[in-house]
Amino acid sequence: MASKKPRPRTERRAADRAAEAATRTRDRIARLEPGGARDWPIVVDSAVVIEARAAAVPCGHCGGPLKVLDHDARASDDQRRREVRARCQRCSRDRTLWFEIVPPADN
Repeated sequence: MASKKPRPRTERRAADRAAEAATRTRDRIARLEPGGARDWPIVVDSAVVIEARAAAVPCGHCGGPLKVLDHDARASDDQRRREVRARCQRCSRDRTLWFEIVPPADN
């Protein structure tokens, strides 16, 4: 006996669940990349380059360009980090990037 063909609504819901799972996976991967979390910042030499570097990072969801919305300094546990909030210009998803300013060592 052949199984019944799923209803269109059932197929749509299954496709939506699969798309949502893929989105969660892409977001998790973006958080594991450098700059994706406070404990894993992108290291830069100066605060001047932070916004340019943030704009050069692609969206973790669709790969589109990011537009920097805000750039704040955060300090805790003797660590100074810069938090950059950006929004994808293609899919409008928000992303937070973390930077650490480490001046070049003197020779």
